Amino acid sequence: MDFPESSTELKTLHYHQENVHDFAWFADKRYYVLKGEVELPHSKNKVITWAMFTNNEAKLWAKSIEYLNDATYYYSLWNGDYPYKHVTAVDGSISAGGGMEYPNITVIGESYSAFSLEQVIVHEVGHNWFYGILGSNERQHAWMDEGLNTFTENRYTETKYPKMDLGGIGLPKGIMAKSGLNVYGPRGMYDLGYLFNARRNYDQPIETASQDFTPTNYGAIVYGKTGIGMDYMLAYLGDTLFNKCMHAYFDKWKFKHPQPDDLRDVFQSVTRKDLSWFFDDYIKTTKKIDYKIASIKKNETGKFKVTIKNKADIAAPFALFGIKDDSIVVAKKWFDGNSDEITIDFNAEGADKIILDYNRDIPEIDRTDDVIKTSGLFKKARPISMEFLGSIESRDKASLFYLPLLGWNSADGIMPGIALYNTTFPEKKLEWLAIPMYSTRLNNVNGVGQMYYNMYPNSIFRRLTMGAEIAAFGLDKTYNTVPYYAFPENINLDQRLKIEGHIKTEIKAPLRKVKQLLSYRFVSTFESSENKILKPNRYNILNYKVSNRQILKPASLDLQFLHGDPNLATNFSQLSLEAKLRLNYNVYLKGIDFRFFGGYSLQESNDFSNRYSWRLAGQNADYDYLYDHVLLGRNNNHPNMLSQQITNTHGAFKIPTSYSSNSWILSTNIKIESPVGPIGIFADAGLYPYTQITNGTVSEKIGVLYDAGIYIHLPKDIFEIYIPLVFSSEIMKELEYSQPEIDFWQRIRFMININQLNPFKMLREVKP
Repeated sequence: MDFPESSTELKTLHYHQENVHDFAWFADKRYYVLKGEVELPHSKNKVITWAMFTNNEAKLWAKSIEYLNDATYYYSLWNGDYPYKHVTAVDGSISAGGGMEYPNITVIGESYSAFSLEQVIVHEVGHNWFYGILGSNERQHAWMDEGLNTFTENRYTETKYPKMDLGGIGLPKGIMAKSGLNVYGPRGMYDLGYLFNARRNYDQPIETASQDFTPTNYGAIVYGKTGIGMDYMLAYLGDTLFNKCMHAYFDKWKFKHPQPDDLRDVFQSVTRKDLSWFFDDYIKTTKKIDYKIASIKKNETGKFKVTIKNKADIAAPFALFGIKDDSIVVAKKWFDGNSDEITIDFNAEGADKIILDYNRDIPEIDRTDDVIKTSGLFKKARPISMEFLGSIESRDKASLFYLPLLGWNSADGIMPGIALYNTTFPEKKLEWLAIPMYSTRLNNVNGVGQMYYNMYPNSIFRRLTMGAEIAAFGLDKTYNTVPYYAFPENINLDQRLKIEGHIKTEIKAPLRKVKQLLSYRFVSTFESSENKILKPNRYNILNYKVSNRQILKPASLDLQFLHGDPNLATNFSQLSLEAKLRLNYNVYLKGIDFRFFGGYSLQESNDFSNRYSWRLAGQNADYDYLYDHVLLGRNNNHPNMLSQQITNTHGAFKIPTSYSSNSWILSTNIKIESPVGPIGIFADAGLYPYTQITNGTVSEKIGVLYDAGIYIHLPKDIFEIYIPLVFSSEIMKELEYSQPEIDFWQRIRFMININQLNPFKMLREVKP
């Protein structure tokens, strides 16, 4: 990789090319140079191909001339002959991603595998047609360049490697087959990328200006939805007619900068078909395509009467296939789209299944109802498949997943268990999760159960989720003095049960600006003592949260109203506001976190334990009355390391203080990360009201408290350790009086956010 010495002589090189709207040049004294030639399929003209690369990935570039020749040939075959004399690919460091295109030449970044290098070279060479020769406006109509090019790249891969699955991207084929990815072929990632956002109504129209796309939608829609949409058009029209359309488009508009209507006019003129379902609905809107086979009957002539229902908004064409033995196609026919329900005659004698879109050419939003058997009682039932961990949603089976688990808390002890769930990727409408666990200490079964039903009304509400949850675990209530860091043997082991129903919805907002969530929860908690279930506590929680989607300055505002059931002794009403702002100050997203919290009691609780008070140290152990947090020990009455676990709630102080208020509190919290390493500093400050009696005179005062210190995150937001170094004198006096046996090390707090490790929760919260 060393640079050779430069010559002392100078030379001048002249380059000339007609009909280009951009240029670039590259120079490197280390380049190896390969030269080749390809004959164009129509004109039979010869094009010279050049590959220039360094030692960095020289072995991968060994067949680079083949990649250049094949790309030039196939793009010419399907779109129109390349009009220039040279095609060049160079190895460089300014690739702007995998590669970057310029007329006649492309620069390629590191590829790591020969197949990846071929894909990037093909894609970037292909830009010569759509970005270069046709001159599409990528800022306003990115799909006319990146989308059409992605489609042609996929077509190239499927043509050259017809038996290749996604193992070609470097992942083991066994993993691909297990996950279900291999059935999608080389265009599968684009299909999944589109479905991931489209099924949740996070997608944007293809015909959107580049600057208005969200980051994931730019890839999922511009590249993905356009690519799989054109693949759909190819399957519908057939190779001959589709190629005729692309040739007519290329011949008419090369060097002329076409617009979207120009492409549409050519396709409709050549095919003599009304393609408004594609160019108006699929391209310009977020309307979806989704058919299902509703029923099937066989008549006396051997033909099938198949009823097809359109569940979505686009009356797009669809294809039916008669299948025998899961692989043999005995019949295939395309039908024009319908907007409601249609019954058609389909001659598929000998078929044991009828499958809608057998080859997965149609970008449907849900393929699980595309298969029906021609005989039997349960014609539409999919076989149940028991699988480890998870996979992509399958059209051909209903997957039930399992995952062995091991848990622990101080009340239940070691808890072996198993997770059973139906969650797949992408998100489905009905999802459920069951985690039965055996408590070795209580000698009983507890665990968690969840069920959600997701709806996508495509109105003011982007999505609507109705759900129910149940959780049962042990509850330790020990009031004996025990040695520090010891677990008591004479613990009084009780049970706690939580039942919750909720409705959560996302309110539509400008995608690049804010995300708005509105939710209502009804929570009932039960505690048992000596095998007796105590009177339940019931809570109603209404929550509104708005957050932005910025990377450098993410912010959120969370407003909550909580009301305890008025029929209980714990009757109370509270209003709280939590505001968060993060300022990232380097490329590693290190930054400063600001948090503000305000809590106000509209109606104070008369519970003598102050369990429902506003607490400066947050809701720890006994004070997490909604059981929303995963706490390893739920008893603060004996000092051991479990009592040092905290939650980021209420005042969120990091020092073990019992200062609280039944009426209101205000607090602010700051965390500053070090630019290097997993450490930082924190500071908390809070206000609370208190009553002072002086010489018989009662007066209301406002107290001010603070703490500060250093913290370690391993990793951030999942496991964090806080070491208080300075704090208010009032807190010092409180600790010396109420907890004299607690030394410096016992004041260290830690936070564990188990919920952040839930892979399904992480998928749900991916920013669109």
